[in-house]
Amino acid sequence: MNSGLLIATLIAIATATYFNYTGKKTEGLIASGIAGGLALSLLLENIPAPIAFTIGAVGTVVFEWYRLKVFSSPQQKPRKGHRS
Repeated sequence: MNSGLLIATLIAIATATYFNYTGKKTEGLIASGIAGGLALSLLLENIPAPIAFTIGAVGTVVFEWYRLKVFSSPQQKPRKGHRS
């Protein structure tokens, strides 16, 4: 196991978590893709690293984009006459 790749993966996961927590969707999506690519590169050592990274990054970005589009609830406007 490559310890440098493990540390880079953990840093990318922490960065993606921070961006997603603060509501920066685009930055969070990119950071999640990088984290997913690094994680798959770490797990699949027998596949060349650029190929594993690309598959992991694209798969993670597609999943996160779909999750944001489908499962994020739209902001509801308060009804007239009701206090929020």
